[in-house]
Amino acid sequence: MVIRRDKASSHLLVVAAKQANVQKLLDALATAGVDPRTVAAAPLAYAPLGPFLPAADGPTAIVDIGHVRTNVCILRGGERAGSPMFARTLLGGGDLVTRRLKDALGIGYDEAEAIKHNETALPGAETGSTQLHQRLASEADLALAPLARDLRQTLAASESSDGERVSRIVICGGGARLRGMGPWLEGQVGIVVEPLR
Repeated sequence: MVIRRDKASSHLLVVAAKQANVQKLLDALATAGVDPRTVAAAPLAYAPLGPFLPAADGPTAIVDIGHVRTNVCILRGGERAGSPMFARTLLGGGDLVTRRLKDALGIGYDEAEAIKHNETALPGAETGSTQLHQRLASEADLALAPLARDLRQTLAASESSDGERVSRIVICGGGARLRGMGPWLEGQVGIVVEPLR
């Protein structure tokens, strides 16, 4: 996909995948009776949302915080609003918190998942004032620190590549529902974060 062209060069957004992995996906779809017209890289699947987002002065990063991976699709702002300029899949998502709680509290995975959903909030969010709630917030913060680091690196790589700094982040996915995710992430990356609406 051509993302930028000038008189001397073109900048492309390319995707690589192991052929065996793609074939495995196609075989699973065929078994289910599905004949796909297109196979796309996960982060680029968010590009069609661009026209439905409120206008922004600069690029917008759509960050889908899933269970085990986080997809990032950075869309241009301005006159070329909505066209993709950078995309990446990061390893890590809400499961980082579940596994951290499981190990820290010495409990089973299902119980840790329930505590994440019902009791855990990131630092700065409204939460209970008990020592347990403070510990849960601290453990969630520590669990998600590598994901925040990888997102900062992705945003820096995009800016380095294209010369435009992301002006806002729109979050979605199950991990975005963790209480306090928006303000916490905003504090981690220094960019306005809002939920996808």
